[in-house]
Amino acid sequence: MKRYIYMVVALLMGATSCEMTDGETREPIDVGECIGSYTIRLYGQELHNFDDAIIADWYLSTEDEALRKAISDQFLLYEDSFVTIDEEGTVRIQYNYHSSWNANDEVRTYTEFATDGKLLSEGGTWYTTGTREYRAEIMGNEDGTYSYILDNQNQGYKLTISDLKCNTQDGITYNVDGSIFHIDGDVESPKVILDTEITSTLEYIKSGWNRSGFEAGGKITVECDDRRIDRRDEVTLTFTNAHSVKVSYLGQVGTINY
Repeated sequence: MKRYIYMVVALLMGATSCEMTDGETREPIDVGECIGSYTIRLYGQELHNFDDAIIADWYLSTEDEALRKAISDQFLLYEDSFVTIDEEGTVRIQYNYHSSWNANDEVRTYTEFATDGKLLSEGGTWYTTGTREYRAEIMGNEDGTYSYILDNQNQGYKLTISDLKCNTQDGITYNVDGSIFHIDGDVESPKVILDTEITSTLEYIKSGWNRSGFEAGGKITVECDDRRIDRRDEVTLTFTNAHSVKVSYLGQVGTINY
């Protein structure tokens, strides 16, 4: 068991906060927590992309300059941020870059989406940056839900976002259902395969640019298949508040703070 724990932690530690030193004693729950942390990071990365898209869509859907400034001040990272869409339908979140050694202020882009020229709230389709194979597709659906899809040989992200609400008092809130499938390593010879599914709807809230989390009650189940040692493990993640997750693994219970 100790050898297995070392191998799994060593594999995942590059993508999680897990650390290990020679001679350190590890309990089985540490493996469950490492797998759980990696899973939460996967979901967090993709929902961050979705958040940026929703913020940009919200900003562009109003001509109220006071509301636009409030959106920028609360939800965008940099001072004096703003959102543009050009004739080709490219949406950019931009900010004025101020530098003590640069006499002229410079406009820079820190998030960009290719679009079909329509807002998400109007049923548009947006794409994250990157090569065609690895860019995610975000769609506004006729029933008021949104789809977040990334599908290639290494990854299968299929998330449905519903009950979206945006205001500067309560923040951005929505529900998340779906699954994430992720391969670490080559498809022909994968090292670890994570197959995850939301089994109890995640309730998400973003109250500021650096403040987000899940309400209590959401649940994700994870199957971790380590092909190098031919072993499969199951982990259950239950969100207990906006910054804490209960981890169930091999009959033990642990906690992840994120």
